[in-house]
Amino acid sequence: MPKESNNLFPDLSPIDKAPSLTTLNTFGFKLYGKSDYDDETDSYMTTHYFVALFIPLFPIARYRVISDDGDGYRFLGKGKLRGIDWAHMAIFAAIVIYMIKTAGLK
Repeated sequence: MPKESNNLFPDLSPIDKAPSLTTLNTFGFKLYGKSDYDDETDSYMTTHYFVALFIPLFPIARYRVISDDGDGYRFLGKGKLRGIDWAHMAIFAAIVIYMIKTAGLK
């Protein structure tokens, strides 16, 4: 992360490399959403998700990014997950647990 980004966004953690944004047959990782837009840097916060059929199943992390003409991203740092992200994970976990418990029933 550039030093000036750290001064502008002290709540971000530095990252060594960009996260995977690869999908294979619609399963993998994607960024979804835009929030906390910053005019000065033209950056915003987005959420990194594990996806299936391009449906975001659960959030992994949040990043501050600058979009590069819609084809890529410049990552400025990693932020904390929001309450809604934790709720999304809890709902996903509850569904998985329910499916596992009911899978053996006849």
